[in-house]
Amino acid sequence: MRDWANPFSCALLACASLLAMPAPALAEDLHLQPGIFSDPSFDPTVSVGTSISHVSGTAHEFVYTNAGSYKLSELDWQIKDVLMLNASLGIRLTPWVAFQLSGGTKLSGNSQLDDYDWLQKGKDWSHWSDHPDTNVTDANRIDASGNLTLFRHPNFNLDAVAGLRWNEWAFSAKGGHYIYSSKTGFRDQIGDFASGLAVGSYKQNLITPYLGLAFGANYDRFSFDASVLGSAWSYANTYDQHYVRGLLFHDTTHNANYYDYKFGFGYQYSERVNINVGWEREVYQLVKGGETISTLGSGVNGSGGKTGAWVLGQGTGNDNSTDRYSVGLTYSLY
Repeated sequence: MRDWANPFSCALLACASLLAMPAPALAEDLHLQPGIFSDPSFDPTVSVGTSISHVSGTAHEFVYTNAGSYKLSELDWQIKDVLMLNASLGIRLTPWVAFQLSGGTKLSGNSQLDDYDWLQKGKDWSHWSDHPDTNVTDANRIDASGNLTLFRHPNFNLDAVAGLRWNEWAFSAKGGHYIYSSKTGFRDQIGDFASGLAVGSYKQNLITPYLGLAFGANYDRFSFDASVLGSAWSYANTYDQHYVRGLLFHDTTHNANYYDYKFGFGYQYSERVNINVGWEREVYQLVKGGETISTLGSGVNGSGGKTGAWVLGQGTGNDNSTDRYSVGLTYSLY
């Protein structure tokens, strides 16, 4: 069955449908007026913006058998109440071509780690640990994109979008509690890690080229914008450090599916200042790949930081999903 909910497919279908429509019929439907596509009075514009975002979500990492059919381990890194400071630069060169550059970095944020293992086939999880003392140590994003206006009207526009986005998420866990299974029992070992003991850390670097559609509308001082972005080429580079066991797991995955929905509202406070609020849903879907396992120094599995093994096939996996609520200001320089 086709996945009609796939936003990337929907975006391409919408583009194809619009481009296939006869020009006279389209002009009639949109009530286009002379001068809409040629605007001799147009001047290039430059704007800068700043905003605060509240971000929540979850980053997952998985370990599988070499064939990828049986899950051995799952780590759930929660993204809780993360505040990010953002800045943006927008340049519209012509009525039809615009470029944007934006970035954001973490101001504060918390997390929680739940770590599950399935080491006894045919049973529920055999090992679990909970780490409430977990922090989001880094959260950064850089996005560069260009817009090509497909249709332009005094009160709305439809753009094709192409861009490149980098997201980084890093976590660190300390202390916590555990329920483990011995060789002869099931969930028969219960205890605590020492408070403040560094247990593990995890970092995701997510790099994604994308395509999409953006829509904007305005009425008087009010405006609305929305976009749907998608990709089948997301690349992830992740690092998982287990301090108690002295191991580093380095994973690389390719060609993950990615999508992003965004809605925003604006109010033109003055000729140059716009107040805006928005919501964004960003999802990197599960993708499997290979990993290298190295030692971290003194630990029960060795020392020296040397590469110990390469897990081939689909031995590892990751995903990431977040909801982002933002409020900010945009200032037009000219």
